[in-house]
Amino acid sequence: MGEDTLRCPHCGETNRASDKTCWACERSLSGEEEFIAQARLLLDQKEYKAVIRLLDPWLRGHPDDASAWEVAGAAFFGLELFPAAEKAAANVVRLRPDSTRAWSNWGTVLRKLGRLEEAREAQQRALQIEPKNQRAQTELRKIAQAEQERGGPTQASSSAGGVAQTTDGEPGVEGLEYAQHEPPEPQREPIEHTPVSGQVPPEITAMGWCWGAFTFTWIWGLWNHVWISLIVLVGLIPYIGWPVMFIVSIWLGIQGHLLAWQGGRFGSLQQFQDTMRVWNKWGLYFFWAVVVVVGMSLLMFGPPDFEMGAQDFFSSPIVGISIEGD
Repeated sequence: MGEDTLRCPHCGETNRASDKTCWACERSLSGEEEFIAQARLLLDQKEYKAVIRLLDPWLRGHPDDASAWEVAGAAFFGLELFPAAEKAAANVVRLRPDSTRAWSNWGTVLRKLGRLEEAREAQQRALQIEPKNQRAQTELRKIAQAEQERGGPTQASSSAGGVAQTTDGEPGVEGLEYAQHEPPEPQREPIEHTPVSGQVPPEITAMGWCWGAFTFTWIWGLWNHVWISLIVLVGLIPYIGWPVMFIVSIWLGIQGHLLAWQGGRFGSLQQFQDTMRVWNKWGLYFFWAVVVVVGMSLLMFGPPDFEMGAQDFFSSPIVGISIEGD
């Protein structure tokens, strides 16, 4: 890093004037843009489409918000929507012309689009701001390799089909950098964790027993749009009700998380997991509270007397029949 180049202590952003907190972090730390922090959290969780849905209306009304463009660009890049990512990265460069990260991100997207000469100029501009920036140096090696491979008839871009390789044979880092986070590592194409995708994330099946569904049954079902849980209401039917309710409760405990996910109430995997954790916590607490109360009742009063002699039954005021001899 050059002698005249200093960094923000919060996000690492280059600040040529001083080492004080940069303007973007000042706004974030003051709480004026909490939704940007929420967008960064979604980006860390690779909920790229959720990031776009969150930022799109804001950027329409605030086209000069560099922080929002930076996060949106990283989300578009994660979705491999490189033209949109290039537009976002170009806006960040327009708004932050002295940012090393902005120029390097823009150059990365330009390389993915096959615009290698422009990509080289962007990375060189990043190195003018911060001469020892490793990311820019790595990107320049990738650009050089892509130019060597350009002779192939089917080569449309430098590394559109997988993890890019540097000229020294080591895999390079893919993804765009954004404030307060390390650059993302190479990842497989993300799956949109929403019910409408028709896919069940492995995190759902790994959650195990659903205490919320087992304990609260139909109440849990109404909240999470699992309408089949209303079957437990047959417990109101004499004789057959309790066995059916017990069986359905066991089934809900086993399949509860899957059924809740398929109910379509949740827009993201993180929202689903957070909600289920609350249900499971209170379901487990309630279960053990019932166990303790029943156990203490048995110790204090003994087991209930379920046996009734035939004579007591038929001679009761309700039946009104006496079987005694004349």
